[in-house]
Amino acid sequence: MSEIPVNPEEVELLLYLGTMVRDAAHMEITVEALTGHLVASHDPQASGVRGQPLSSLVRTCRETARQVPRVDDSQLASLDKLLDRVTALSKLRNAYVHGGWAKDLDGSLIALRGKRGQSALVSHAVSGDQLVEMIDEIRSIYDGLMAWISHDLDIVYGPLQDQSGAES
Repeated sequence: MSEIPVNPEEVELLLYLGTMVRDAAHMEITVEALTGHLVASHDPQASGVRGQPLSSLVRTCRETARQVPRVDDSQLASLDKLLDRVTALSKLRNAYVHGGWAKDLDGSLIALRGKRGQSALVSHAVSGDQLVEMIDEIRSIYDGLMAWISHDLDIVYGPLQDQSGAES
């Protein structure tokens, strides 16, 4: 069992890790909602997407978006870029979350992780600065996904109107 961190650097690192994990989960739920929206609007009889792993959601989202007539080439390109960023970030997130943390020979923290079909462990440096960058990237991806969804909802349902009837 790990000891409770006592030095400020370890506490700060774990706070960043918790924030990153929370924000990554929020981003994953957003990808799930987007995928469900595309699937349901394209094929209302299709089975749901709840509970699929992120890699499967990304694949389903890409495939479905290409089948939805209202999604044009520009929207597809935008969505592909966002989903590429989701995929890249999820690999790094997995190193932090699913890797076993240890101290390297120089005393720095590393995450060790095995990969299916490979016998060697892959190591990844653990860094508070990198966690902050990941948090910023997750939030940027989330904003992009929400803008994409909002644009698509405008296409499907028309622009939102406030209570006075004016478009917002």
